[in-house]
Amino acid sequence: MKIRMKSRLSLLKSTQAFGLGFCLLLSLQAQVQAEAQVQTEGEDKLLLDLEGLQAGDAIPVQWQPLQFDGLTPTEYRLVDDSNSDSDSEDVVLCGYTDASASGLIYRVAADEQHYSHIAWNWKISNVYQRARLGEKEGDDFPARIYISFQYQPEHADWSTSLTFEGYRMLYGEYPPVAVLNYVWASENELVADTAVDRIVTSPYSTRSKMLVVRSGGALRGQWQREIRNIAEDYRRAFAGDPPPISGVALMSDADNTGESASACFSRVRLITDR
Repeated sequence: MKIRMKSRLSLLKSTQAFGLGFCLLLSLQAQVQAEAQVQTEGEDKLLLDLEGLQAGDAIPVQWQPLQFDGLTPTEYRLVDDSNSDSDSEDVVLCGYTDASASGLIYRVAADEQHYSHIAWNWKISNVYQRARLGEKEGDDFPARIYISFQYQPEHADWSTSLTFEGYRMLYGEYPPVAVLNYVWASENELVADTAVDRIVTSPYSTRSKMLVVRSGGALRGQWQREIRNIAEDYRRAFAGDPPPISGVALMSDADNTGESASACFSRVRLITDR
């Protein structure tokens, strides 16, 4: 099942564009009757469960593709990584972008709001020469993982309420109120500052923030483990307490730079407070 949009903006480069796609995604969830059981580790939730799968198998049904009319979609597939010198899984999920943009989204159920951290493994093939952090012309990342947060009407002002109620009337669900992107930035001569832990507002929407987790190509081709405190990062990015999580997504895009890269992901999971 693929969700297509007419927006020429890549995923989450506009919170409104993401809102439309996310609402369409929610409305299609009822059609996914064969959804596989999500594996848990204790009380943690393993979102990207590839155990027992082989290279070339279908991507787990919980991860729904989001594509954009007018933009070539990034190709996502399961890949054999058994020859890697890391302790990552033998089969991993990789995205291959070539002047393209699309993502995969996993919806988090409304009653699952007790997760304090997110963790994942990732690696990239290369960074971009023409990337420009915080600018529309270079707003591409070889890899990103992001979290969307629920809109809560009881906390909204009049203007925000009017906007979000319009979305709900059209699509039956509210779009996310905020999006926190964990990105692997491209460090090059065009970028003034891509320091790790820097937070930059999206050039497309103030409701979307980019938090630099990795920067540059020194570690290209090498698996990196990450763990982030969602609440702490949200407070730094948005100066307030986080609303409940509504979704987790991953993406590799190069539609603005016109370049190409690959990114692989494994062990994406939400973690309870210790």
